[in-house]
Amino acid sequence: MSHNEAWLLLDVAVQLAVQDLPADAPPLAPVPDGRYLVGGAPTGAWAGAAHQVAVYEAAAWAFVQPSAGWHADVLSNGASLRF
Repeated sequence: MSHNEAWLLLDVAVQLAVQDLPADAPPLAPVPDGRYLVGGAPTGAWAGAAHQVAVYEAAAWAFVQPSAGWHADVLSNGASLRF
């Protein structure tokens, strides 16, 4: 794991706030540094990343596998999710 990957994992794990509920397709206009929950049947740039957290950073997607017990605040509706 590179130094940058370690920082990304730490940032996602400690302060996880996602844009919306899980989706299978990436948004057409992702928020810079936005976090998204990938659904169970992902398509497009998210193919192969089912049930992961997608992070849009530097105009590219990175994926993090959440661990049991992680919390995520959903920015679109104020909900709180737990893995």
